[in-house]
Amino acid sequence: MKQYKVTWEIDLDARSPRAAAKEALRIQRDPDSIATVFDVFYHKNIKAKTGKVSSRYTHDTIDLMPRR
Repeated sequence: MKQYKVTWEIDLDARSPRAAAKEALRIQRDPDSIATVFDVFYHKNIKAKTGKVSSRYTHDTIDLMPRR
């Protein structure tokens, strides 16, 4: 099984860090939220023409609720 780092970002105005975190959680848990885009980071092995294999960090942006 591979290991991934998944991030979701949002910019918020709030009175405190805790208030910002609570608001972000509320938005994430809202079933009608459009906050469905995540960046997924992972290592990818690349094989060069020489046969040498190297690993690089890469990422995909994934929208779990694509718009129609």
